[in-house]
Amino acid sequence: MWYSSTHQDMKIDIDQLVRVALKDVDRAVKGWLAGKPHDEVALLNRLTEVLSRRRRGCDVGDGRRVVARCSTYVLHREGQCQTDAYGSDLAVTLSMNGISSTKTALFQLKRCSDGQCRIEREQLCTALSNDLTSPRSYVVAVDDHDGSVRLQLAESLFSQGKKQVSSPTFETSKWESLDAWLRQWSLCEVGPVSEPGKGPTIEDLLHEHRIEADEELRFGELAERSFGFRPSLVWLVFRFSEKLPLRGGSEGGA
Repeated sequence: MWYSSTHQDMKIDIDQLVRVALKDVDRAVKGWLAGKPHDEVALLNRLTEVLSRRRRGCDVGDGRRVVARCSTYVLHREGQCQTDAYGSDLAVTLSMNGISSTKTALFQLKRCSDGQCRIEREQLCTALSNDLTSPRSYVVAVDDHDGSVRLQLAESLFSQGKKQVSSPTFETSKWESLDAWLRQWSLCEVGPVSEPGKGPTIEDLLHEHRIEADEELRFGELAERSFGFRPSLVWLVFRFSEKLPLRGGSEGGA
């Protein structure tokens, strides 16, 4: 698992982690559907609002109390070699207080209707243009009728789409459910784990594009700093740590 290499005594209850994540996404999607407009920007706003909130008493530990603190970063920094191209809308990193126990996924958010999702081929090309982003990039389709959430690896969609079509339409009914994917990703059955010391990591790339420097969350030094595109719009970093039980019981839920 992504957290086992240096934190063998700190165990995560994967079932609880998935339950909390699904509850948060469901809450965000319902809020998105209740408002207007139903576009990807509004969906991103709802997701970041819910996912980045302060969590009092949210325990995802297995045997010992483990809590998560979320830091939110907007990756709009202007500078040399920057363009308007983004690899994704949302980047999510899980870290066990150590750079050797870190995992990141990148998500392009797409509104779909009745299981039909249109994707700009150029967006897929951007997501796949870098070795760090390519194996971690997913397209997330949220249906604006029933709120269902499904996702697919961007690389897989790129190979399926017709090269001569700039905006191919995909049927999302056979895409992975968020529930199934979260379990597989958390258990490292899909998606790579970062490997510091073997060159720049995806976290290095994301860090380089943040608006404000923060040495506390620096994952490493980039060997090369001009990538020509921004990897994401928003970056959520969840850091897990053990916490002693509170006197008199817990202080609320997830």
